[in-house]
Amino acid sequence: MASDKTPQRSSGILWTIRYILINATYFAAFCTIHACAAVFLLGNGFSNTEVGVLLAIANILSAIVQPVIAGIIDKQGALTNRRFILISVMTILTGSVILLFSTNNKIVIFPVFALIYMIQFAYQPVMTALCFEYQKAGCRIMYGLARGLGSASFAVTSAFIGGLIEEQGIRILLYINIIVMVLSASYPRAWYDPGHVTGGNAVYYFVRQLVFALLGVATMAFASRLPMAVYRRWAFPFLALTLVLLLLVPVIGVRANGSRRWLGVGGLTLQPSELAKLAVILSF
Repeated sequence: MASDKTPQRSSGILWTIRYILINATYFAAFCTIHACAAVFLLGNGFSNTEVGVLLAIANILSAIVQPVIAGIIDKQGALTNRRFILISVMTILTGSVILLFSTNNKIVIFPVFALIYMIQFAYQPVMTALCFEYQKAGCRIMYGLARGLGSASFAVTSAFIGGLIEEQGIRILLYINIIVMVLSASYPRAWYDPGHVTGGNAVYYFVRQLVFALLGVATMAFASRLPMAVYRRWAFPFLALTLVLLLLVPVIGVRANGSRRWLGVGGLTLQPSELAKLAVILSF
């Protein structure tokens, strides 16, 4: 199947670990979606017959879709193994979020869960194709070891999921799946250029976003405890500072991706337009 770019060669151990992570997250999600499908659907008011019909439709569609997807990827166009995995992961992530807010709503749950179930099956062979694609490009991946250890995550997830469902309810399946999908989305992206931005770290993007999220939560907690008098006192000085920064962007701004929107200080970049949004809210 087609590739985005010839991957860089590196240690066989590192490539094997990356592929283990992709498989581990896949089979953890596989446990929450497939192995616990009946538990989730019955818990949302479906009858056994309705569960059987839904799963049958999803499996039939998966069998139809898989060769179609393979044929498109083989044409070496815009859709590649890595991109299809990313699209699949993001679709499952979006569907899981929708299901989170659709408790006992059969009209929504039926098509969304069927889509998630189908896609989960459809991109499994694409993961195998991704491994062979990188092996062909010179990346040493111990496929058997990676697949075996990755599949072990299914057993580990299965060992704990039952108790979690009893304690937290069936919604815990969606929470776990959302977390796993966020992790899954970061792996193929990190594979794209392992020797530069990511430094070969398969969880680079996940860790990076997690750090920013934690900083955001800490900032939010701090800001929520400040009295309104502080905001009123500093609102217009902050607005004035923001306007100055905006005026500096066309003069000394950093150009990236064909546009000049950032100011650079050392190795850090700042986008004044984002500060302007907050400044306008505080001022008015």
